[in-house]
Amino acid sequence: MTLQTERLATLDQVRAFVEGNEAVDFAGVGRRSTYEFIGRTSGRFGYRTLARSDKGLVRRYLAKVTGLSRAQLTRLGRQYLRQSFLDGSLTRLVDPEKVLQRKVVEFVESGAFGLASGTREEGGYERLWYAEPVGCDEVAFERDVFLLTRAKAEQLRAAPPGGAPKAEGGPDPETPHRPAPETETGPPPGPAAGPRERTATLRMKGAVPPEVWNRLGTKVIPKLRAGDGLTVGVDFHVSLPARQAEALESELRQVLADLELTAAVRMERS
Repeated sequence: MTLQTERLATLDQVRAFVEGNEAVDFAGVGRRSTYEFIGRTSGRFGYRTLARSDKGLVRRYLAKVTGLSRAQLTRLGRQYLRQSFLDGSLTRLVDPEKVLQRKVVEFVESGAFGLASGTREEGGYERLWYAEPVGCDEVAFERDVFLLTRAKAEQLRAAPPGGAPKAEGGPDPETPHRPAPETETGPPPGPAAGPRERTATLRMKGAVPPEVWNRLGTKVIPKLRAGDGLTVGVDFHVSLPARQAEALESELRQVLADLELTAAVRMERS
């Protein structure tokens, strides 16, 4: 299929063509070429990232050029998206949280944003990172971790610890110097012995209903990270026809490989 319409490079040109203000000749030689043209056009205009109105414009353009119906174009669009994942045109986010953590680290280190954690009763935060290295483990999606604007981070960084700075050139006038009282000499007292703090181990075990599976990871695991030596395991069981089980096993093994869990998680089929 040789389509002269591929010379249209902007959405304004597409709009002019759809509205009939520009004549464009095209010739078709088969369905396969039509599908390839739709894929090239979708990629050229970045269809997946367009605004809703612009997507409608591109669909009207494709319908006018190819003669396909809206339903046919919608179906082909889904097929194009799936093929884009397969050929590498689009990247599937296997672990969106890790991707977002790395982006936050980049923002903080470049000074675009600040990161703070632990609120104080008198105001401010226990820890602050801005325009400096920060570890991914510090970026936790919890209620006491905050992403700060650049202005707020600079304000907090500029504020002296413990209030306004003292005037230079002499002692604080409000605190007159007094000689230290004499004390008897003798060996310094040793550290006071106190009771050793005991530790306890929490273990969670039980069946979880499907409707809270997603929330379990976002609600429970962040709280457990407050302790030491956290370990999390899985134990999944599902029954389905043998033919489907073979296909599902292949997909799950690919997921484990993407997550780098092939050696840690064992899969069995009986």
